[in-house]
Amino acid sequence: MENISTFDSTESALKKRPLPSFIKKLWFILNDAASQEHIFWVDNGQVICVPNASNFSKAILPKYFKHSNWQSFVRQLNLYGFRKVYRLNLSYDDTVEKRAVWQFKHDCFRKDNTEKLCEIKRRTAKPNQDQQRDQEADSSDQQHKSDYTSESIEQTLSEFSDRLDRVDKKRKDLWEQTVELNRVQAKQQKVSFFFIG
Repeated sequence: MENISTFDSTESALKKRPLPSFIKKLWFILNDAASQEHIFWVDNGQVICVPNASNFSKAILPKYFKHSNWQSFVRQLNLYGFRKVYRLNLSYDDTVEKRAVWQFKHDCFRKDNTEKLCEIKRRTAKPNQDQQRDQEADSSDQQHKSDYTSESIEQTLSEFSDRLDRVDKKRKDLWEQTVELNRVQAKQQKVSFFFIG
């Protein structure tokens, strides 16, 4: 009974705070007894765990959100700074297959600690250092590809030029051979007319 009254007082306190809607909903989902089969706290309330993303998407997401898309939910977690802790469930389910267990962590999102929830902010679209490094690396790669492409084009042109020179030389040789064969044939015709004719 104390847990229910504690949750009720926490719920009313949360409703008064200016928290992002997603964070409030996530908090209520985790503290809703009906959701415990699909999402719950682990590691002493420091990590949230979703043992089966498909079941969670069907049973929980439509109740709290306007969608049932697992990837959208994960994207929201990432936008609010949650980090994924991916582990493989070593127990086997009924189909004797290993299941992926999704776990997420945020330093300000802890069980029984609503005080730090207000510190959770949605990330802005401003590029961070990793994104800048990625963009610089992409730019460097593109420059390298461009340099490589220029060198490749020059090399290909050089090869075509060499081929063209060889073809031209063969054409001249064949022309000379044709002229020589025509000369020999004309000579043979004269000789055959001389004997025949």
